[in-house]
Amino acid sequence: MTLPETDSSEITVQDIERLVRGAAQHSDMTPDALLYVATALLIALRAPGDVLEIGTREGGSADLMLELMEQVGDQRFLVTVDPYGDKIYESADGAVLGLYGDRQYTAMREHLWPWPNHWHFLGTAEDWFQARPHLQRWENAVPRPLNRFCFVLHDGDHRAGSIIREVREALPTVSTGGLILVDNFDNEQNGDPVLEAFSPWHVARRDPGASQLIIRRGHGGH
Repeated sequence: MTLPETDSSEITVQDIERLVRGAAQHSDMTPDALLYVATALLIALRAPGDVLEIGTREGGSADLMLELMEQVGDQRFLVTVDPYGDKIYESADGAVLGLYGDRQYTAMREHLWPWPNHWHFLGTAEDWFQARPHLQRWENAVPRPLNRFCFVLHDGDHRAGSIIREVREALPTVSTGGLILVDNFDNEQNGDPVLEAFSPWHVARRDPGASQLIIRRGHGGH
C-alpha cells in the first residue's frame, strides 16, 4: 500500500512519519503498524462517514488519526471503544490482568481530551454494537446517528472468533469504499480463519511480531 495523494491540504510523507513517531511513544503498535494505519485512514477519508476504533488502550493510534485528520483539514468524528476497568485480556498464554486498567484509562483521557471531534464509549465491542443504533451525536445543533463509518480500526480482542464476529457487526456500517483495518489478526497464529472469513475482500501483511488485515467495503456490500 502506498501513501495516497490528498486533495484537501498539504501533507507530506515527512509529516506523516513525524506524527507516527509521536504516536508510537504511547502506543503498543510498532511504528510500521502505525504508518499502515495512517495510510489506510487517508485512503478511507475519500469515503463518507465517521471513524471508529475498537481497542484504545492509551490512545496512541487514536491521537494519530485525529492529528492526521486535522492536518488534511478533514476532521471527522472519532469514536473509540474500550471498557478499561482491568478487563481480562485473553491471550494464547491465558488470561492477563493489568493491561487495561486505571493507568491506561487516565493516559487515554490525557492524550485525547483536547479533541472536540472525539468521544469515548466506555464498554466492550459487544456493548458498543448493541448500543450503537440508539446513540447519536450533535453537530451544528442537529442530532446525527452514529451509523456510517469510513474507517474502522479493530485492535481489541485478537482471538479469531471475536475478530470475525466484530468485523461482521461493523461491516454494514462501513461506507462503500471505506476500510476496516484489523491489527494483529494472527496474534495467536489464528489468522487463517480470519483470512478465509473475509476472502477475497482483503489485503494482508505479516511482519515478524505483527500482522494487519485491511478489508474494503465494496459496492456489493462486502
